[in-house]
Amino acid sequence: MKNLPIISGVGLMLWLVVATSCQPTAVENLRNNSENITPVNSLQEDEMTGEQEPSPTPTRALAPTVTLTPEVMATSTPVVTQVPTAVVHIISEPEGALASVIDNDLSGETPISWALPPGTYSVTLALTGYEEWITSITIEAGSQITLTPTLRQHHTIVPIEDLSGPLWNLRWSDDGQSLMYSLSDEQWPYHVRLLPAYQSWWRYDVSSGTKQALPSPQTRITNSVRESLGICPYPLPEALPYPCSSNFYESPTSNRIVFESEKLSPTVHTWLADVDGSNLILLELSDSPQDVMWSSDGQWLLIGNYWGGDGNLYTLVSSDGTVIKNLEELTNTSHYRVHGPTPQFSPDGQKLAFVGIETGGRRLPTEQLDQIDAYNLYILDLNTLEYQMVSPRAGLFHWANEGSGLYILDGALQTPLSAAEDMNLGRRILYTDLYYIDLTQESFPEQKLASDIPVHLTYSWEWAYSPEARAMVGIFDLEGPVFGILFLK
Repeated sequence: MKNLPIISGVGLMLWLVVATSCQPTAVENLRNNSENITPVNSLQEDEMTGEQEPSPTPTRALAPTVTLTPEVMATSTPVVTQVPTAVVHIISEPEGALASVIDNDLSGETPISWALPPGTYSVTLALTGYEEWITSITIEAGSQITLTPTLRQHHTIVPIEDLSGPLWNLRWSDDGQSLMYSLSDEQWPYHVRLLPAYQSWWRYDVSSGTKQALPSPQTRITNSVRESLGICPYPLPEALPYPCSSNFYESPTSNRIVFESEKLSPTVHTWLADVDGSNLILLELSDSPQDVMWSSDGQWLLIGNYWGGDGNLYTLVSSDGTVIKNLEELTNTSHYRVHGPTPQFSPDGQKLAFVGIETGGRRLPTEQLDQIDAYNLYILDLNTLEYQMVSPRAGLFHWANEGSGLYILDGALQTPLSAAEDMNLGRRILYTDLYYIDLTQESFPEQKLASDIPVHLTYSWEWAYSPEARAMVGIFDLEGPVFGILFLK
């Protein structure tokens, strides 16, 4: 009985040895845990030894515990730093100017306010019809700055008078210090309105701002000649409607007249004759004349005929009645869709200026003919009947008094399409630039004289520029059409 404890102790020891041999060692536990957490290291070790290890017994991998130090916490949490700003207010006169900061995306119409970081900035204001305004500002944090610029107009417009009827024959005197114009009664038929003898003529003095009445030019056509040729009017009627209708054009420098007459032919034709009714010539034109221009030397006339309601087709005719050619066929250009700029003879009668679009002898589609940017300014030499483009600009134009150049309002023209669009949008004005084109040099250099002129296109095409007065007369827009003088700065 006394030997039992010894045997039991020995048996217990033997059991512990067997049990221990069946458990992983501490080193094996560490290796098993490392294989579950970072298997790449284990693969690298195998590749280095070249030995294949048995697959470890799957065990649950414990997620590593990460302890953030104060430095790690500071870099992983974003901190928003508030930049101090200043406020800039801009109130311009007039309002509605486009304000912008140079080298910055900020822009908007005045009045406007911006919050900007401290620093130095360049601010600009732009408004059509006014000079660009620019200033530099330096602002500090927490400050407020208010800018109140008054914009300067490019030009000054002085009204002449409210128009009582259609405006005609607008031109400056030779010294450029006064201007002449005529008005007609709007209730009269067109063929009566255009007769100088039935218009009221005026002279306006620029320096004093006063006007005086001038006698109307007297026609050399007697009533008996009118009646024999069927030219209206015989006398001016006292009551409307008018008893007859015909268009009539008298040369200011020769004794020739152009007219239409239903009396001389059962169908309407265009006739050329002397003022006394002699030397009667029938001109082979497709329609009655709607516009006639005479050269100053009396050797040429340009007759415009309406075509399809879209515009005028012009035909060059010599004073002896020879029909030279349609201007479009003569120059391989088209201009019948253009409203506003009409061809004009040079002061010496040797050249003809006109606006057109190159056709190359082909019939262009209407869509192309309505593209205003495609039109150019051309000169036709009447001695050689050769032409050339003198400017890619196109618009209302007129010759300088001495014929050495042309003044042009760039873009001041319309096509039927653009006119219809303007009517739909309710627009009546066009901001245009005034240029002088020098024709004395082969390169035809140009000079910009004024910008952003508010021309009231659909009211009248009459205009004229005086280099002596540095002023332009025409129909402008000052919240409505105004007949006046625009003085350049």
